[in-house]
Amino acid sequence: MPKKRLTYAFYMLLISMLLSILSACANNISLGQPQPQNGPIQFYDIHNQLICQLHGQNPQLDCLQHKDLSSAYFVDTAVSELASALHVDVDHLPATALHVATTLDLSLEQQTYQKARQYLATMSATHNMHNASVVVLDPHSGGIRALLGNMDTSYGGSQANLTTQPFMAGSTFKPFIYATAFEQGISPGEVVYDGPFSVATGNSNAGTYSPSNYGQKFHGYMSYRTALQTELNIPPLKLSVKLGLQTVRKKVQALGIKIVGEPYYSWAVGAVSLNLLDETSAYATMANKGIHMDPHAIVKATSSDGHVLYQDSTQGTRALSPEAAFMITDALSGTASQATEFGICNPLELYSTSHTQCQAGNAGPVRPAAVMAGLSETFQDTSTIGYTPDLVVGAWTGNSNHSLMAGITGLDGAAQIWHDTMLLAEGNTPMKAFPAPPADVVKKTVSYPKLTTTDWYQTH
Repeated sequence: MPKKRLTYAFYMLLISMLLSILSACANNISLGQPQPQNGPIQFYDIHNQLICQLHGQNPQLDCLQHKDLSSAYFVDTAVSELASALHVDVDHLPATALHVATTLDLSLEQQTYQKARQYLATMSATHNMHNASVVVLDPHSGGIRALLGNMDTSYGGSQANLTTQPFMAGSTFKPFIYATAFEQGISPGEVVYDGPFSVATGNSNAGTYSPSNYGQKFHGYMSYRTALQTELNIPPLKLSVKLGLQTVRKKVQALGIKIVGEPYYSWAVGAVSLNLLDETSAYATMANKGIHMDPHAIVKATSSDGHVLYQDSTQGTRALSPEAAFMITDALSGTASQATEFGICNPLELYSTSHTQCQAGNAGPVRPAAVMAGLSETFQDTSTIGYTPDLVVGAWTGNSNHSLMAGITGLDGAAQIWHDTMLLAEGNTPMKAFPAPPADVVKKTVSYPKLTTTDWYQTH
């Protein structure tokens, strides 16, 4: 009898082992290989520096680095993106240890935060400017190198991520209209008349739309290049009429901006609400020869056993022709024109010395940049977005409670933060020129009835 019980026990043990093997095979796990381990989800920056750790209980509060406000909003973005990539909600992220490689440059993020805070401290009392947001993108990959979502720790109360909240774009919207026109075969050298102009709104109650320029002055005949660089209102309005509002709308969306609702002719003067992340992404499309890359925070997520759970896409989409991308970049990078319009050593120029040295005639090497500054009509928002061949920076300033800033111009606020951030981001990297024109874009001189210009034209 004892012998039979021993045999029975042996068979039960054997069956149990077989079931374990079958279970392992069913779950595609090789015996003897490392298994996923419980532990924190660790986020690393592009230099493999630890940003933070999540322990799975309350991810939005659990990340140790959230004590450092400089990276708090990027972390929130990365956590949400990871949850979406893994097809779970934020509260149900895996309890197993994950290594998450992100797009963040933590050192740049921290330096940008400190520099912007110093600038706001000089502007808050005299100009009622208390808040800012900043986005730095790699235009060639869409990677978010820095994201400062909110810098107001004591004024106005709201701690929302302002890079995803709407603000009035102002003149930073105008390059999208010009880029659409250039793609349709219009040259930056073509001549337009800047004078009184009215357009029917199509709304019987609204009648006609008749904007003026900032300063209530008109400037006569000029090239579209000059009109763009001096941020005039009538030329882009005339282009909007010529192109059609739906054409402009479709192009703006292709560039990377998610606009809800129908377009209006007031878009031409910058009366349109956008968010900073979308608009910076659209500038990145122009910087990337017309190829749009979705902005993202995560490169790869790997489990502790080496299994890749998520890998970002490297595929972009053609949103703007290479010819139009070259022309808009060339028009926005006219340093000499900026100096004429805004004065020497203005913050839209990336001079390499201090402002004092620049004013004294020692600007040092000036890094090429294509940039546009915007100021809302009510002085509620300033924005500046621009790019070098390497990076795109978007900056906004204003107030969380929407109160108006005082005594500012389009070169205050966001423009200075853009300048400082871009110099920090570029660091000591070699200066690069923007790409040469495509083969079917040539420079020529054309005499129009009222003006002769020399500029770029497509040959087909």
